[in-house]
Amino acid sequence: MGQFTAEYLRQKHPCRITSQGIAAGERVALEIERKRPPTETLDEIGMRPAMRDQLTRALNEPGGLVLITSLPGDGLSTTWRAAFHSADRFMRDFFVVEEQSRREPEIINVSSLTYDESKGENNLSVMRTLLLREPNVVAFTELDSAGSINELCRLTNEMELTTVSRLHAKHAVEAVVRLLMLQPDAKALASALRAVVCQR
Repeated sequence: MGQFTAEYLRQKHPCRITSQGIAAGERVALEIERKRPPTETLDEIGMRPAMRDQLTRALNEPGGLVLITSLPGDGLSTTWRAAFHSADRFMRDFFVVEEQSRREPEIINVSSLTYDESKGENNLSVMRTLLLREPNVVAFTELDSAGSINELCRLTNEMELTTVSRLHAKHAVEAVVRLLMLQPDAKALASALRAVVCQR
């Protein structure tokens, strides 16, 4: 097993090589990591027009919880980024709350507030600071407790903020089941939930 860097068309690409002895001789696998341009829109990731319009409407209307899901490795970060690019981030204030060691790439006109799990903080630790900024849209990159879900539902139901989050699931229904397994206030969740998107 080894690695090297190859240059092609003035771009450097990390490469990994793995060799393994087999009954017929030797097998060698070469993996080349290509830097692809980021996918920016819902159309580019192959979302159908009707679904794209529904998701865009859910993100742009005040109030409602939008949940973005996918299987691990099936494009959750890409769908997350494309969804934000489809929303009106210029007339409305967007804030995302994320753990500082697992930050997503920056999105234009989306402000980030971070917390540090190693210091015992969680996504609720920054809520007071966040609400002082009077956001229109609040997004949590992780929902790890009933408290997190209940806070998003409170912001949606009581303050009429649009809220967004994400998690790994096989399909949209499983995403809702996974939320309910954390035992939040089911009635508040049902009232807040506006859209669940599962992208592959």
